[in-house]
Parts: sequence; structure tokens; C-alpha cells
Amino acid sequence: MERIIEGRSRDGLPAKAIQWGAVGEVGLVADMAEDKIDLEIGGTLQQRISSCLHELDTLLSAKSAVVASMVVAEKRSGRSGNESIIDTVMHIMGIRDLKSVSLGTTLSEMGMDSLMSVEIKQTLERDFELVLTPQDLRSLTVQKLQEIMEATEKDNSDAEKMVLASEGKLMFAELETINDIGQQTLEHVKALLKPTHPFYLIGYSYGSYVALQLAALLEQLGYRGHVLLIDGAPHFITKLANLHLGENFTDNFLYDLLFSSIANYIFPEETKESISAVFHKLDTLKEKMDLFMKYVDKQNIYSKDYFKVMIEALFRRVKIAAKFDLNSIRDLKSPIMLVRPTEVSLNDIEEDYCVSQLTSGKVTLKVIEGNHSTMLDNPVLPQIINDCDPGLLDDKNFDEYIRDAKPVAVA
Repeated sequence: MERIIEGRSRDGLPAKAIQWGAVGEVGLVADMAEDKIDLEIGGTLQQRISSCLHELDTLLSAKSAVVASMVVAEKRSGRSGNESIIDTVMHIMGIRDLKSVSLGTTLSEMGMDSLMSVEIKQTLERDFELVLTPQDLRSLTVQKLQEIMEATEKDNSDAEKMVLASEGKLMFAELETINDIGQQTLEHVKALLKPTHPFYLIGYSYGSYVALQLAALLEQLGYRGHVLLIDGAPHFITKLANLHLGENFTDNFLYDLLFSSIANYIFPEETKESISAVFHKLDTLKEKMDLFMKYVDKQNIYSKDYFKVMIEALFRRVKIAAKFDLNSIRDLKSPIMLVRPTEVSLNDIEEDYCVSQLTSGKVTLKVIEGNHSTMLDNPVLPQIINDCDPGLLDDKNFDEYIRDAKPVAVA
């Protein structure tokens, strides 16, 4: 509905969508609350109808087409390290006694609403590396959760640790601009291309910068071809980076974010906030790096040298994204296809991630089930990749394809 409202607003038509948080006096929340005054769902508390009516004038008079009203719950520290998958899900569902629930009852039958499903899905992905589709989540039972938990514990105990990338080598780690990366990649790509054959470049997420820069360089050399972007584009990635970092972030802030994020990934039982606070107290980069190495010592997956190079490479890559000149890649002639997931990471952007501003060629948009990560497991994606390969089209069809008009086609 919000997308329809935004479309009407762009066309100059009256449009307003109000997103209300949970309302305490009616519906499922009222039935579940019982004697629990502050029932927390999806990080929000229930609001009163009187409060909604009080805010209505303000929301209706706001300039934005889509507005929201909710009561944000007080932020608590993350789950404890010994909290199981079942405990976590039951906590989100507001179920205190597991014995009161049948093992074969699905989460939907227990009263899981859309807010709960989002929180459960994100928590399982973040804390337990368990990725489920919306359909899987709706049919999930306590018994299935127990089986998953037992299988995970067995995998963790049986898994053999490997030391990877011990020499600390990362490709293009020292490069500081997308153009530099494109130029370094160009020679390798040219060695694989024939002048009469079309190129086919695929870029996922951050790789969309490199794919488009490489396409621009190849076009300058007289090559023609096709670009396929998988949930990535310069406007999309840059806007997402600035959303998380802020437009006036400092190098010190970015280093703190990288150190704490990676340390939290290695040791998920510690909250990102608590780790970040420790790094923030340190003044110099050397002190931060020394502390980070103490975290690295506790794992045996990557070497210290690898982590040092990785931190610097990530710092440069994120800074490139946040400070990227969106006018540096334009005037392409190649057709571009954008494959986007149904669960988008950023709502405040054009449907085609502004890709149509980059090329005079045809821009096609396809939407497939999943989010930024899970879409890679969708079997539809490799089919799209193969169907778009210009090398599989005959010359006549491909010539017609790259001469097509520019309108965005949504499939």
C-alpha cells in the first residue's frame, strides 16, 4: 500500500498512509496482554487509541506521504549466550511456560502476527545463522525447533576448524577508488573477451559498483554487452551506507563500527552495543587494533595478518560507498537488468534503484522471493542469470535487444 501512496504523491495526487504500531485495547494484542501491562512486540509497546487520535492531526498534516506512530520499547541488552533457539522464540511470542504449548502446534496457531514473525526471522538469522522463508516460519513448530537446535549443537561439536587465508592476501585490498578497482580488473576481463563477442557482467550488492565501472571502461574500448545487478546499484548502496553511518561520520567512528561488528560476528553471545562501547573508549587506532587482536586470538578461523588487511580493506570499501560520486558512472549504453528481493533493505528509493539514470539502454526489473541474503538461494535467480546471458542469444536477437528503448519493464 505504501508504494501505491508514494506513487500517487509523486503524481501530485492526494495520498497519505499511516503505519500504526500495536494498539493495546483491541485485536490480538489485547487478547494476549492479559495482566502483562507492557507486552513488547517487535521492539514496540502497545499504544492507546486515545494516543493514536491525539497524534492523528499531526500525522495528517505532515508533508511526507508515508508516516508512522509507535511506542518504541526500551532497548535491552541482547540475549544471553546460553539462551536456546526455543527460549528465544518463546520470549518473542510472549509464552512463559513451554509446557502449555503442544509440540506440534505451529507458530501461526500460537498467535504469531506479522511483527512477531519479522522479529523471530531477524533474530534467528542474526543470532543463530538460521535462515527461514516466510512460509517455513509460518509452519514452524516447537518440535521442529527442537530438531533444529539438536542438529545445530551436533554440527558445532563435530565441526573441524580450518585456518584460512593465513598469508593475509586480499585482492585489491589497497585500492581506494572504484575506478582503480575497475582498471585493475579490466586487463583480466579483456583477456577473456573477443572483440566481436558481447560481455556479460554480474554484480551482487557492493559488486554493482565494479560491474558498472567495468562496463563503462569496456564500452570506451568498443565492446558491447549486458549488465545484471543483483540487489545492488550505486544509488542504493551509497544511500544505505549513509543511512547507517550518517553523512558526516568520522574515520574513528567507522573503525569502531567495523571492529565491533566483526568481533560481534565472531562472538555473537556478546552484544554489539557492549563491544562498541569498549572500542569507543580507546583513543588511537593502534589501541583499537590491539584490542581487536585479543578477540582474534580467541578464534582459529582466520590469521591475525588476514584480519589486519581485512579491516583496512573494509574501511576503504565502506568509505568508497559512503562518499561515492553518483555522477561518476553515467552515459552507459548497455542494457541493465536489476534483480531485487521482495524484502528490500531500503524503502526510500526508486523502484529500480535509480538504475535508469545510468544508461540509455533498456532497464529491466525483476523481483524474486527473499531478502538481500536469502535471494541467493532462490532457484529462480540462476535461471534468470542464464536467460540473460547474451552469449546464449543469437546475434540477431542480441542486436535487437541492445537497441531496445529505455522504459523499465517490471516482471
